[in-house]
Amino acid sequence: MGDNGTYRVYGKYTDVDHTVLATGQPVDDGLYQGQIGFRTDWEQAANQLSVNGNVYRGAEGQPLPGTIVVAGESGALGDISLSGANLTANWAHHLDDGSRLTLQTYYDQTDRDNPPIFSEHLDIADMQLTYFGQASAWQAPSFGAEYRTDRDRLVNSSYFAFLPASVDQQWSSVFAQDELSLRQNLKLTLGARVEDAQYTGYALLPNARLAWKPTPDNLLWTAVSHTVRTPSRLDRDAYTPGQPPFALDGGPNFQNETTNVYELGYRGQPTPSLSYSATIYHALYDHLSIATLAPSETQIVFANGMTGWTTGLETWGSYQALSYWRLSAGFGALREHLWVSPGTIDLGNGPAAAGQNPERSWQLRSALDLSDQCESDLTLRHVSALSDPAVPGYYALDARLGWRPRKNLEVSLIGENLLGGGHGEFTDIATRTEVDRTVALRLTASFK
Repeated sequence: MGDNGTYRVYGKYTDVDHTVLATGQPVDDGLYQGQIGFRTDWEQAANQLSVNGNVYRGAEGQPLPGTIVVAGESGALGDISLSGANLTANWAHHLDDGSRLTLQTYYDQTDRDNPPIFSEHLDIADMQLTYFGQASAWQAPSFGAEYRTDRDRLVNSSYFAFLPASVDQQWSSVFAQDELSLRQNLKLTLGARVEDAQYTGYALLPNARLAWKPTPDNLLWTAVSHTVRTPSRLDRDAYTPGQPPFALDGGPNFQNETTNVYELGYRGQPTPSLSYSATIYHALYDHLSIATLAPSETQIVFANGMTGWTTGLETWGSYQALSYWRLSAGFGALREHLWVSPGTIDLGNGPAAAGQNPERSWQLRSALDLSDQCESDLTLRHVSALSDPAVPGYYALDARLGWRPRKNLEVSLIGENLLGGGHGEFTDIATRTEVDRTVALRLTASFK
């Protein structure tokens, strides 16, 4: 593309065989997908432009039970076919006073055929404009706006329906942030977004972050934020069966799920070869989704009928033992508690969702450069048991040996779950697939 531009293209094909149950029975969940894409970058004077696009097509099986039964009518679950294309453009313009203007736009188109339940064609377009003001010794402001629209077209079935089948939706937001230097080693970042969502209207999403460096090698920080999950079509427009009388009558009054998050963290680097970090967080959830009875007590609806909290710890450390050998380790702990709001009838066992996440996990990793062209990675990890449904904890060992005969070519021998025995990740044992030992050879080549 000349002195100021570069481009690259790629193609990949993925073919994943079906998994098996602990009994050895095969599960119809294999998938394949082909994808091609490109990226081009251009720079001239005060402008930079990057454009990338992708096109893909594939299919995946639908696992047990293999059939769907609704209102006495049954049908076989066929393979799900997927296809789509997307295009993203990023433009940045640097102004003479040191400020910067950026524009990001993207278009995404997907087709999904999920027999015999529904098929969907979805188009999404999004544009975000951001202005980064001239940074000074005491502040660095930025603000912007975003607009998104989608066009959703569905073909429903007698088993399930999104009603109305065709909708056009819009979302918009404005946002601002300023990083204030209260002292040379103390910074306060304040930000907020005002979002106008399709189903629920306006919401204010503020956040604040305070960072203090008592010494050049130590950082203490804390953050508070408020966020929401706005309703999707699945929350508001889902009906079963596909025509009246409905057993599932959508969620006509479903509102935003809300979360307040509080974080406290530390990061240190006492020596050039050693660094570590730790974060403690506590999140308060309200108006979470739950399946409950409609006021008529004859139908099921989705409603905001659950509350809860999570508290967690995440730590990470890295040590450069030798110039060619790096060791790292991480640990995470999580506690969750969910409960149904007073006066709400839980029909979906909502609080049991707290048992679907592991309470502890850790990993140890070694990265060793055997030569200028050869490297090896070794990772030992552990995930604790789940309680509902019961899934045993497991240990796993992964390894990779990589060789780069040329700068743009890499050959890798990869082994996963090398301890053998197989393990489950989630769901009940009757439908839970086993993750077993795998060995693969990967070839990666890049062309610019």
